[in-house]
Amino acid sequence: MQPKTLKLIALAVAGVAVGLAAVFALLIHRLGPPHVPAELLASRRRSAGAGELSQLWQVPDFSFPDQAEKQVTPRSLAGRVWIADFIFTTCTTACPLITAKMVKLQRKLPDPELRFVSFSVDPAHDTPEVLEAYRQTWNAGESRWMLLSTDPKGLRATVQGMHVALQTTDDPANPIIHTSLLFLVDGAGAVRGIYDSSDDEALGRLVADTKRLLGKAGSDVARPRARSGRELFESLSCAACHNDVRLAPPLTGLVGRSVALQDGRKTRADAAMISTIPSSNGSSPTWQAWAQPRLRIPDPTRPPRSSPIRCAG
Repeated sequence: MQPKTLKLIALAVAGVAVGLAAVFALLIHRLGPPHVPAELLASRRRSAGAGELSQLWQVPDFSFPDQAEKQVTPRSLAGRVWIADFIFTTCTTACPLITAKMVKLQRKLPDPELRFVSFSVDPAHDTPEVLEAYRQTWNAGESRWMLLSTDPKGLRATVQGMHVALQTTDDPANPIIHTSLLFLVDGAGAVRGIYDSSDDEALGRLVADTKRLLGKAGSDVARPRARSGRELFESLSCAACHNDVRLAPPLTGLVGRSVALQDGRKTRADAAMISTIPSSNGSSPTWQAWAQPRLRIPDPTRPPRSSPIRCAG
């Protein structure tokens, strides 16, 4: 193919890209946020950078019991800033990472007036009891976190009102496809920000934007940073994944083993990087890895993952 022809093709492709961008921008401008998919708005706001926290839309009306069987509605949340996500407890793909980010936000934003709301997208399975067990696994001490047990009709209305997609599949490994976005809602029930949970820069904006809504943009009262192996293991909620073989390799029995770090280097698991932590069943202490949230340990009893879940700590 001639260079001139290649150049013409490149110009044509660029023209199409610009045209599509213009169409999307016109769509957002004419229809407004309430009629635009949340994912598209999140992408647009990411490219625009930090700016005014305009009201995007009002959250839909909902009424669901939380893990303590207390009914939660927009009215019960009135006057409080809250952060929302969508998860389900048997998910082994995106949800552990979304929840890890939610727990990380809970620790970065200790304001007692702030609330965290997780909508379950699996009404058939995620009862209040199941959701309480999930909370105990991930962040048992967090009283501001409301995990909502939904019903099919209410869930459909909530998903539509939040402008996100929800779809069931026949894939046993990924039975429910749902959004991985995080939403920032003000005390009047207006969505003020949309953030990609997989984007660390977006999460940084979410922290800053939340402080702005709370009126504490200048304050940064962080919880004490964990120092011991036990504290670090618990503070990063490592057990939530590493005690479930569906999610991550177990971290038991490491003493004396050669382990691979994320950058490819290998090291031996010894007393310098291992801490004695009680096993999950309360029996005698077992050795488990601690201060390496990026530690990658191959498990010979399991086939390698094509896309391994990475720790979010």
